Amino acid sequence: MENRVQQILRAVDEILRRIQRWLNDAHAEPILPEDVGLAIRSALLVCDSGEVPDCCRDLAVVAVPRLELELLGYQQRDLGKFRPENGAPGPSFWAASKAVATVRAEADAPRTEQLEPVHVLVSQGVTYEQIARHIYGRRGVGPFLQSNGALNTALIEQEARQPGSVIPEDWVPPWHEETLQRRRRDLSLKLQAYDWQEVAKKYDDPATVEELLRDGAYIQQIERAKGVSREEALEMARAIGITPVDGPSYHPSSIDSFGTDTDDDEFDAATVADRQALKALVIEMYIKSDSTRRPYEIALELRQLGHQINANSVSALIGHWKRKNARSAVATSPSN
Repeated sequence: MENRVQQILRAVDEILRRIQRWLNDAHAEPILPEDVGLAIRSALLVCDSGEVPDCCRDLAVVAVPRLELELLGYQQRDLGKFRPENGAPGPSFWAASKAVATVRAEADAPRTEQLEPVHVLVSQGVTYEQIARHIYGRRGVGPFLQSNGALNTALIEQEARQPGSVIPEDWVPPWHEETLQRRRRDLSLKLQAYDWQEVAKKYDDPATVEELLRDGAYIQQIERAKGVSREEALEMARAIGITPVDGPSYHPSSIDSFGTDTDDDEFDAATVADRQALKALVIEMYIKSDSTRRPYEIALELRQLGHQINANSVSALIGHWKRKNARSAVATSPSN
């Protein structure tokens, strides 16, 4: 059973580690990285692969499945699950992430050590040195140690004669309190970061997109600062004759998440044909599934066929196709 606890906690820790790495990357795109989605799905498989210990029940049965549902909603561009202005996950994804982080912190919260009373230890023949330095003390600090690190034998003998006179009943070992404080601090930092994402706070740079491009800002920085899409930033760069620059952590897919047909004049005919064929194949697979196939499923099948494409790019293509169809429907409606 202990092994199952560790399996579940390690899988959940990997989710939180990958999310934190993404949030800590100043040049990362707002789109949820594929490796975060993989970690969430992997954790769900681990949770579903055996008996769930009581200490992990809220985590494995409630919190992780809820986060996986939010991931699916995000990948399928469900209303409210996806921020159309920059491709980031919606508020409910971050609320679910906060729940995972909170429940994870509670799953193996360290319990206060139940130390043997001093009079019992003395009766067992435990030395004063061991009592002061290794049982009721750590790293030269403890109630039976003086400020210079020397033993205070008088206090040990007093506690042995009168239990509770030196060590009160509610005494918490200082090293245990340090662990609790560190965990609370780590959790607080995670929740603050998730809160920031949940409400979509952002710094509104007073410079225009054109000014940022001329100043040499990365495309990803412009997306975040101005709330524009990659396509909009690239279009502005073309209009003013600026060569756009991507951040060092940006790794384009085979279709590079281009969402408009006007991008194709930058490539030779063969490249354009390949990209258009891949776009058409993605949409065809999605339509044939009655719009039920998930982006990561389509991406996986395409990669097995030899195409270099990830789930984020598939999601971008499907989202663009949906928006394009919606605009066409509005334009051709009788009221127009």
